[in-house]
Amino acid sequence: MATRFTSFAQIGQRISQMSAEFQEEVKGIVEYNTGEIEIKAKAAAPTGGSRIRTIDGSISANQIAEKRLGSVGGNIAGAITYHVDSTGFIGTVVLDKSAGDLAIYVEVGTGQDAASYLAGLPPEWRAMAIRFFVNGKGRIIHQPYMYPAFMSQKLQFVKELKAALKALKL
Repeated sequence: MATRFTSFAQIGQRISQMSAEFQEEVKGIVEYNTGEIEIKAKAAAPTGGSRIRTIDGSISANQIAEKRLGSVGGNIAGAITYHVDSTGFIGTVVLDKSAGDLAIYVEVGTGQDAASYLAGLPPEWRAMAIRFFVNGKGRIIHQPYMYPAFMSQKLQFVKELKAALKALKL
Protein backbone atom coordinates (compact mmCIF):
# COMPACT_ATOMS: atom_id res chain seq x y z
CA MET A 1 0.00 0.00 0.00
CA ALA A 2 1.44 3.36 -1.01
CA THR A 3 1.90 6.08 1.58
CA ARG A 4 -0.40 9.07 1.04
CA PHE A 5 1.18 12.45 1.59
CA THR A 6 -0.96 15.49 2.24
CA SER A 7 1.80 18.09 1.88
CA PHE A 8 5.20 18.73 0.40
CA ALA A 9 6.49 19.07 3.96
CA GLN A 10 5.53 15.43 4.64
CA ILE A 11 7.32 14.33 1.48
CA GLY A 12 10.40 16.29 2.54
CA GLN A 13 10.33 14.71 6.01
CA ARG A 14 10.06 11.23 4.51
CA ILE A 15 12.97 11.90 2.16
CA SER A 16 15.10 13.10 5.11
CA GLN A 17 14.17 10.00 7.10
CA MET A 18 15.00 7.77 4.12
CA SER A 19 18.34 9.51 3.70
CA ALA A 20 19.29 8.95 7.34
CA GLU A 21 18.20 5.29 7.23
CA PHE A 22 20.04 4.71 3.95
CA GLN A 23 23.22 6.34 5.27
CA GLU A 24 23.18 4.06 8.34
CA GLU A 25 22.68 1.02 6.14
CA VAL A 26 25.59 2.05 3.90
CA LYS A 27 27.81 2.50 6.97
CA GLY A 28 26.94 -1.03 8.04
CA ILE A 29 27.72 -2.34 4.56
CA VAL A 30 31.10 -0.56 4.59
CA GLU A 31 31.97 -1.92 8.05
CA TYR A 32 30.98 -5.49 7.23
CA ASN A 33 32.71 -5.68 3.85
CA THR A 34 35.90 -4.03 5.06
CA GLY A 35 36.03 -6.59 7.87
CA GLU A 36 35.49 -9.40 5.38
CA ILE A 37 38.41 -8.18 3.25
CA GLU A 38 40.60 -8.22 6.37
CA ILE A 39 39.48 -11.77 7.25
CA LYS A 40 40.11 -13.07 3.73
CA ALA A 41 43.50 -11.35 3.46
CA LYS A 42 44.61 -12.72 6.84
CA ALA A 43 43.50 -16.22 5.87
CA ALA A 44 45.61 -16.12 2.69
CA ALA A 45 48.67 -14.26 4.04
CA PRO A 46 51.70 -16.04 5.47
CA THR A 47 52.02 -16.47 9.21
CA GLY A 48 55.33 -16.61 11.07
CA GLY A 49 55.82 -20.30 10.35
CA SER A 50 54.86 -20.20 6.67
CA ARG A 51 57.34 -20.86 3.93
CA ILE A 52 57.60 -18.35 1.10
CA ARG A 53 57.58 -19.79 -2.44
CA THR A 54 60.57 -18.94 -4.59
CA ILE A 55 61.59 -19.81 -8.14
CA ASP A 56 63.77 -22.60 -6.79
CA GLY A 57 61.58 -23.93 -3.98
CA SER A 58 60.75 -22.07 -0.81
CA ILE A 59 62.40 -20.23 2.06
CA SER A 60 61.52 -19.72 5.70
CA ALA A 61 61.38 -16.39 7.53
CA ASN A 62 64.79 -16.97 9.12
CA GLN A 63 66.33 -17.08 5.62
CA ILE A 64 65.13 -13.56 4.78
CA ALA A 65 67.29 -10.51 5.40
CA GLU A 66 66.26 -8.78 8.63
CA LYS A 67 65.87 -5.42 6.91
CA ARG A 68 63.20 -6.97 4.63
CA LEU A 69 61.54 -9.20 7.21
CA GLY A 70 59.95 -6.63 9.50
CA SER A 71 59.43 -6.85 13.23
CA VAL A 72 56.64 -9.47 13.00
CA GLY A 73 59.12 -12.10 11.78
CA GLY A 74 57.27 -13.11 8.64
CA ASN A 75 53.83 -13.09 10.27
CA ILE A 76 52.26 -10.95 7.57
CA ALA A 77 48.75 -12.09 8.54
CA GLY A 78 49.30 -10.66 12.02
CA ALA A 79 50.06 -7.23 10.55
CA ILE A 80 46.76 -6.90 8.68
CA THR A 81 44.00 -4.85 10.31
CA TYR A 82 41.14 -2.66 9.20
CA HIS A 83 39.41 0.50 10.30
CA VAL A 84 36.46 2.61 9.22
CA ASP A 85 36.86 6.40 9.27
CA SER A 86 34.82 8.69 11.50
CA THR A 87 32.20 9.27 8.78
CA GLY A 88 31.54 5.55 8.52
CA PHE A 89 31.72 5.69 4.73
CA ILE A 90 35.38 4.81 4.15
CA GLY A 91 36.83 1.47 5.19
CA THR A 92 40.53 0.72 4.88
CA VAL A 93 42.39 -2.56 5.20
CA VAL A 94 45.87 -1.81 6.50
CA LEU A 95 49.09 -3.78 6.25
CA ASP A 96 51.19 -2.43 9.09
CA LYS A 97 54.81 -1.47 8.43
CA SER A 98 55.81 -4.10 10.99
CA ALA A 99 55.39 -6.68 8.18
CA GLY A 100 58.41 -5.15 6.43
CA ASP A 101 59.11 -5.19 2.69
CA LEU A 102 58.53 -8.94 2.67
CA ALA A 103 54.77 -8.27 2.70
CA ILE A 104 54.77 -6.58 -0.72
CA TYR A 105 57.26 -9.09 -2.11
CA VAL A 106 54.93 -11.93 -1.17
CA GLU A 107 51.88 -10.08 -2.51
CA VAL A 108 53.30 -9.35 -5.98
CA GLY A 109 56.48 -11.40 -6.22
CA THR A 110 59.93 -10.12 -7.09
CA GLY A 111 62.08 -10.01 -10.20
CA GLN A 112 60.60 -11.39 -13.41
CA ASP A 113 57.68 -12.95 -11.56
CA ALA A 114 56.64 -9.54 -10.22
CA ALA A 115 56.94 -7.97 -13.68
CA SER A 116 54.65 -10.62 -15.16
CA TYR A 117 52.09 -10.52 -12.35
CA LEU A 118 51.96 -6.73 -12.07
CA ALA A 119 51.29 -6.39 -15.80
CA GLY A 120 47.78 -7.70 -15.13
CA LEU A 121 47.01 -5.50 -12.14
CA PRO A 122 45.43 -2.02 -12.10
CA PRO A 123 47.81 0.97 -12.33
CA GLU A 124 47.42 1.95 -8.66
CA TRP A 125 48.61 -1.51 -7.55
CA ARG A 126 51.59 -1.34 -9.93
CA ALA A 127 52.48 2.15 -8.66
CA MET A 128 52.39 0.93 -5.07
CA ALA A 129 54.59 -2.08 -5.87
CA ILE A 130 57.21 -0.12 -7.81
CA ARG A 131 58.08 1.82 -4.66
CA PHE A 132 59.67 -1.40 -3.36
CA PHE A 133 61.69 -2.21 -6.49
CA VAL A 134 65.30 -3.06 -5.66
CA ASN A 135 67.13 -4.56 -8.63
CA GLY A 136 64.77 -6.82 -10.62
CA LYS A 137 66.70 -9.97 -9.64
CA GLY A 138 64.39 -11.23 -6.89
CA ARG A 139 63.29 -14.86 -6.60
CA ILE A 140 60.01 -14.71 -4.66
CA ILE A 141 56.94 -15.96 -6.53
CA HIS A 142 53.78 -13.88 -6.05
CA GLN A 143 51.44 -15.27 -3.41
CA PRO A 144 48.77 -12.57 -3.33
CA TYR A 145 46.54 -12.21 -0.33
CA MET A 146 45.36 -8.57 -0.29
CA TYR A 147 44.35 -8.08 -3.94
CA PRO A 148 42.27 -11.28 -4.20
CA ALA A 149 40.56 -10.49 -0.88
CA PHE A 150 39.68 -7.02 -2.13
CA MET A 151 38.47 -8.21 -5.53
CA SER A 152 36.32 -11.02 -4.17
CA GLN A 153 34.63 -8.77 -1.59
CA LYS A 154 34.22 -5.86 -4.01
CA LEU A 155 31.51 -7.77 -5.89
CA GLN A 156 29.61 -8.49 -2.67
CA PHE A 157 29.94 -4.85 -1.58
CA VAL A 158 28.47 -3.55 -4.83
CA LYS A 159 25.67 -6.13 -4.68
CA GLU A 160 24.74 -5.03 -1.14
CA LEU A 161 24.79 -1.34 -2.09
CA LYS A 162 22.55 -1.96 -5.07
CA ALA A 163 20.11 -3.91 -2.90
CA ALA A 164 20.03 -1.08 -0.36
CA LEU A 165 19.30 1.46 -3.09
CA LYS A 166 16.60 -0.73 -4.60
CA ALA A 167 14.93 -1.07 -1.20
CA LEU A 168 14.38 2.69 -0.89
CA LYS A 169 10.69 3.48 -1.05
CA LEU A 170 9.14 6.94 -0.80
